[in-house]
Amino acid sequence: MSANQQTLFEGRDLVEIPRARRTDPATSASAAVSAKELASRHAAIIQASLAKRSPSSAEDIAHNLGGALTTLAIMKRISELLRAGVVVVVDELGRTSSGRRCRRYALANKEHRQ
Repeated sequence: MSANQQTLFEGRDLVEIPRARRTDPATSASAAVSAKELASRHAAIIQASLAKRSPSSAEDIAHNLGGALTTLAIMKRISELLRAGVVVVVDELGRTSSGRRCRRYALANKEHRQ
């Protein structure tokens, strides 16, 4: 994790979830290291988006990023950011592209701006 990402994460390691088992082959362990790095980069991108515009839904974030991350990738990272206390659920007043209600998120300890 870069120093910049460490600052964004406020000292929390957001991606300390098992990504390979001890009994997996070496290739899986190598892939797990890559996955951890990718998850850290994604988390930093999402945090930067929420710092600019929140509250935002996962679809809003994907749109704001111009397709750099998919909604699914964002949702995976949001769950980790929620567990780490870096992101909070603001409300469930968002709307998906299909018209369904969804959660909107913001950085913890930040004002929620539109």
